[in-house]
Amino acid sequence: MKSSLSIPHDALFKKFLSNVTLAKAFLEVYLPTSVKQYCDLNTLQIANGSFVDAHLRQYFSDIVYSLKIAGAPGYIYAVIEHESVVGQLTPFKLLRYQTAIMQQHLEQGNELLPVVVPMLFYRGRRSPYPGPLDLLSCFENQELAEKIFLKPIKLIDLSVIPDEEIQTHKSIAAFELLQKHIRTRDLLQLAQPVLKILNTDPPPGELLHSMLKYLVEEGKCTNYPQFIQLVTETAPNYREEIMTLAQHLELAGWKKGHQEGRQEGHQEGEQKGELKGERKKTLEIVNNMLATGMQLDKIKELTKLSDQDFAELTEVS
Repeated sequence: MKSSLSIPHDALFKKFLSNVTLAKAFLEVYLPTSVKQYCDLNTLQIANGSFVDAHLRQYFSDIVYSLKIAGAPGYIYAVIEHESVVGQLTPFKLLRYQTAIMQQHLEQGNELLPVVVPMLFYRGRRSPYPGPLDLLSCFENQELAEKIFLKPIKLIDLSVIPDEEIQTHKSIAAFELLQKHIRTRDLLQLAQPVLKILNTDPPPGELLHSMLKYLVEEGKCTNYPQFIQLVTETAPNYREEIMTLAQHLELAGWKKGHQEGRQEGHQEGEQKGELKGERKKTLEIVNNMLATGMQLDKIKELTKLSDQDFAELTEVS
């Protein structure tokens, strides 16, 4: 229940500390020396806004000061806590309010985070203050939290990890190689080490399909027939699936170019030769699909080619 005294006490607290002269005197007394030496109290101003959650305002009141700290914009965040809510997570609540001040600072056009100095004002009956002040006390495993929380982030930078080291990572090695090289290496370079790893330690079926699909759809290839041959030699178990994916993309690209060329009336000279070469290449791919025993209807379904497309392709031979 909200204390009947909390409203007048809070009102006096905020009125008193909203006076800049009195606030300076208050901070001169209570700011730690290690912090105060960086604070230019002559720049102290009252900042707008309360950062306490609406449903917690019966437990907390706050006031924010802006000032120069070590020559840069900073804030002092003073909070009054009512005796009724002294609890284990109070430091975490204050951290949330501090980050809200930081976010507002960024939204005002600043590019870096400010220093926010928290201060907790307690006027309860129990003495001394019975709650925790250390944020680490809010964690279930304080020893582990001390090693992790607010420490530099663990970075996994694939760009600097040698491929030889990645290949020792067992079940995640193929995934890492794909992520590292998919935009920079031709499939003829990338596919072999990836497929060898997948042969040795394949992921579950649906994930395997997703990785093969990603390899073919996102990778760059200068010679699809050579790529299919590489797959046949390196990972025959995946030949049909990769071949279907690769040829589907290849034929879809041919069909788009073929239809655009037909609509434009087939330009003369070199463009005609290029189109003829592409059609011949596509015929080879269709023949390869037929050689695997794939039915014509299935090829049409995968490639979305019409009967007319097939008729024109066979003329190339």
